[in-house]
Amino acid sequence: MNVHDILLGMQYATVSVLFIEIVIVFLRWKNTIHSCLVFACVCSFLSNMGYLFEMKAQSEEAYILAIKFSYIGRVWIAFAFFLFSARICRMKIPKRIILPLVIVHFLIYLSVLTIGSNGLYYRDYKFVADPEFPKFYHSNGSMHDLLMLINLVLVAFAMGWVIRAYRKETHKKVKRRYMTLILAFGVQAESSMTFPCREHWSERYLC
Repeated sequence: MNVHDILLGMQYATVSVLFIEIVIVFLRWKNTIHSCLVFACVCSFLSNMGYLFEMKAQSEEAYILAIKFSYIGRVWIAFAFFLFSARICRMKIPKRIILPLVIVHFLIYLSVLTIGSNGLYYRDYKFVADPEFPKFYHSNGSMHDLLMLINLVLVAFAMGWVIRAYRKETHKKVKRRYMTLILAFGVQAESSMTFPCREHWSERYLC
């Protein structure tokens, strides 16, 4: 078994685990907290499915299509965790903040859908087919940088809320739940900060 098979297997495993998680959360769906969690899980699932398609793409057209599919979920992941943490930490977010964020995220995804016809998300790019994993070199556009900035801000707020709740909580079981969330947000923060470079499995150099 070579590196290609190992990384591809890991991606299949990730997609499978996320799908199972969606089913479990869906079956236990009771309130708005579960709604936010389902949203986050579905976004992560779609993002990873798209990334799997990227890893298997053997043409530029297939790779760009995989990117567009992946971003159906990827563009919303940090926002979904932001909403989830707000609910679980009992933080009320005004509609005047939520609505503009939703609109901006939609606009960012529209810029992803127009990759190839303008330089809003990727200023330029080059696809290189490879027997193992495809290579995709590009420079980032303004909408890409905007998404990265928004992700960092949202994750910072989410992490701050959960850490504060963890420090105030006295019940050990609840504290463990908060610690799990802190670790999850830590991974999301790392992903947001290194997102342009994290896709090194397919040697997709983004920065």
